[in-house]
Amino acid sequence: MDHRERVPFSQRAKAAFEFEEFVGKVVLEALGVTGEVRSDVADGGFDFQISSEGQEILVEVKLDTPSTSNRARQIGSRMREIGQLIPGSRMVLAVPGVVAPDRLAVLQKDNVQVLDGRILTRTARRLGVQLPESVDFADDHADLVGKKLIQRLDALPAGKKQSATGWVAYQKLCEEILAYLFCPGLENPRTEVSTASKVNRRDIVMANYATDGFWEFMRSHYRADFVIADAKNYAAAIKKSEVLQIANYLTDRGAGLFGLIITRVGASVGARWTMREQWVLYNKLIVVLDDSDVRQMLIARDSGTAAELVIRQKIEDFRLDL
Repeated sequence: MDHRERVPFSQRAKAAFEFEEFVGKVVLEALGVTGEVRSDVADGGFDFQISSEGQEILVEVKLDTPSTSNRARQIGSRMREIGQLIPGSRMVLAVPGVVAPDRLAVLQKDNVQVLDGRILTRTARRLGVQLPESVDFADDHADLVGKKLIQRLDALPAGKKQSATGWVAYQKLCEEILAYLFCPGLENPRTEVSTASKVNRRDIVMANYATDGFWEFMRSHYRADFVIADAKNYAAAIKKSEVLQIANYLTDRGAGLFGLIITRVGASVGARWTMREQWVLYNKLIVVLDDSDVRQMLIARDSGTAAELVIRQKIEDFRLDL
């Protein structure tokens, strides 16, 4: 389980300690270098320092994989600042999960190399090093359903003015993506679910009867009794009206107060302000997932790690920005 809200601090602290200890054992082989690994560098703001052939390699170890572009930017910026303490140093980030190409590109702009869970587990097998049981590692899976869904997503043209067939195809694809990402956990998606008055018709509805983990937390703390999702195949960022549309579907006595907008580009400034208003004034929590978020979740799911981490980090960033 990779949901911080449900993990006691002592257990999480143990996982962080064991992961850092594990990285120290495999990092030289994973990087393909020789040298001395030092861990007594806490004052430098990083976890390990490796002296290899005249170059200093600074290694940051994080139990939480940066799963949103915002998290990747934050980590990249911080590591760039740390790297400036030792001119010419090489920056490396070690995480147990998987980082999608979109997020990797953000980190690479800050000259950060990533050792993800797949690299670390392959290295551990070569060395005969045991994986810590308290850590959820990404791994290579044979049946890459998510990869096939990404290919279909990338091949589907975006645009509000696309044909009705294209709009239906996008909604159907979003239904399949949500089912792959979150079922079991959530109930299978239902589509085109109308209220009794026929005034509101939700694109996708997933009932939430989870008794533990992330979705139980979402139901208990954010009234995610159902997960309401709108699919918007727009070529531009969604606007205020799209946020208000899904907000109309969210009611305390009805479907609950949590919704997802799945779209191609993301949210405009006006849409983001409306999301804040809906939360602050009405306790309605709305999360927007763009193509890069969906790719990250599908790659994580293929690797055997929690796709929900993207939603969790988006909620954390949203609330901390208020």
